[in-house]
Amino acid sequence: MRTLLTVILALGFSISTWAQTALAFNKYWVQFKDKNNSPYSLSNPQSFLSERALARRTAYNIALTNQDLPVSPVYVQGIQNTGAIVLYSSKWLNGVVVQVSDSVQLQAIDGLPFVSEKKAVALSRRKNNQIKNLMSPNNTRISVVLQNEEKQRAWGGDVYYGTAFNQINMLNGDHLHAFGYQGEGMLVAVLDAGFDNVDNNPAFETLRNEGRLLGGRDFTDGDSYVYEGSSHGSNVLSIMAAEIPGTFVGSAPKAQYYLIRTEYAASETLIEEYNWVAGAELADSLGVDVINSSLGYTTFDFEQMNHIYEDLDGDKTVCTRGADIAAAKGILVVISAGNSGEQPWHHISAPSDADSILTIGATDSLGIHAGFSGYGPSADGRVKPNIVGQGEMTAYVNTSGNTTAGNGTSYSSPLLAGLVTCLWQADRSKNNMEIIQAVERSASQYDNPDDAMGYGLPDFHVAMADLGVYIDKIESNPNRSFLYPNPFNTELNVYYYATANTNVSIQLLDTSGKILQAQQQYVTEGTPYRFLLDAWQNYPKGIYLVKIIDGDNQQLLQAIKMAD
Repeated sequence: MRTLLTVILALGFSISTWAQTALAFNKYWVQFKDKNNSPYSLSNPQSFLSERALARRTAYNIALTNQDLPVSPVYVQGIQNTGAIVLYSSKWLNGVVVQVSDSVQLQAIDGLPFVSEKKAVALSRRKNNQIKNLMSPNNTRISVVLQNEEKQRAWGGDVYYGTAFNQINMLNGDHLHAFGYQGEGMLVAVLDAGFDNVDNNPAFETLRNEGRLLGGRDFTDGDSYVYEGSSHGSNVLSIMAAEIPGTFVGSAPKAQYYLIRTEYAASETLIEEYNWVAGAELADSLGVDVINSSLGYTTFDFEQMNHIYEDLDGDKTVCTRGADIAAAKGILVVISAGNSGEQPWHHISAPSDADSILTIGATDSLGIHAGFSGYGPSADGRVKPNIVGQGEMTAYVNTSGNTTAGNGTSYSSPLLAGLVTCLWQADRSKNNMEIIQAVERSASQYDNPDDAMGYGLPDFHVAMADLGVYIDKIESNPNRSFLYPNPFNTELNVYYYATANTNVSIQLLDTSGKILQAQQQYVTEGTPYRFLLDAWQNYPKGIYLVKIIDGDNQQLLQAIKMAD
């Protein structure tokens, strides 16, 4: 337990200068000793948690604890009686963030018997001519119109996804969508710096019209209007939620979204970590399934607040603790790794060091590590980032509704968050950690992770197989095999479930029985497989046959090519 003196000294002040400088810090974290004198009870959780939040706990056997109880309203009133303004409370951390106007209020707070400590967390807001750029790693916005140059693909390809095709296809996210998993019924909270024009942007028209934009909360201004403050959150949201078929379709276009502003883009102070925790708590209480946060903290405007690399051990920073608590409540938390890879800091940022979350690094469009992406490991030696996705020249939709591109793990994070959301939709029996593990196991360098890309690029059709989604699909087919998509345009996938250890042959035939393509592979009993039949530019539209031969068994499936 720290005294006020300790706090003052930690922030680099002498006692003699405190009175002169106290009002420069007008926002404080006030820690409570306990949660006594409260009307809230674990026997009546409906008074502080939504039905959806309680359903998540029931589904995944997550017990309610004292941590779930709101802070004592008696203590909040005691703080208010000093004249201080309570901006918000945190039940997970058991305290409040307050705004004070003079040293008398500070002294009165110190004298309250239920207060264990207080900490200065923010300067009085001031104009800042150099607005913090949250979008790119080098503080210069990268914005270019992407050209739709990718070839036509199965079930629509870039005809459907537009400029988002490459970043989704390189992770086989289009296969996930093709199976019918686009985020329906899932709730995602986006914690960011502001969501300019989301309420009017045509990219989100379907989201709004279908009632899947569920609202928002602004912890920086203390209201519910989040459509201001920064374009960063708008861009991030578009990578997941934008839906303009043929122009841009995001990684979870049918999910529900709740928008939470925790970041004040003009400055960097410790209060933003407390805002972040409050936002995560709100997400939990609403019953959110997934949190995406493209925010990270290392250094602040006031250097005595700065973190050091050793702080990134999964336990020390405020926002990291909040991220781990959110994960413990059953939420799948996705965090950007940060853009310090080519800077002196070099490493990931908080809260991406949390140990129960997915930390997302960045690659270019070919899957090669982007130099700006923050490096691991965590300070205690864990693999970080966990996985990577395209964060260099990532397509998104700007606040005017135009497709463009930018750099940063801010953009690879929502790309993966959306696909993870869709994967979880495919198998709700699995908890958040089981989904994370399936994604990691599917990744390109799972057996040999490194500090740049962690486990590498995930493959979502492999992750579906890992969860048994393919098996469920195959088992619903009496032949234990199926084609997808069918009809098709340029690619045809043959999904096959091995019932024995044997060699299997996949043949593509025309209607005369002529073999056009053939593949052979040794398969292992109880394992699902995907075979790709491509080179369709050589064949006219029409009817084709796929023959599957495994030992003495043969299957013959019909496929229809729609276009030349």
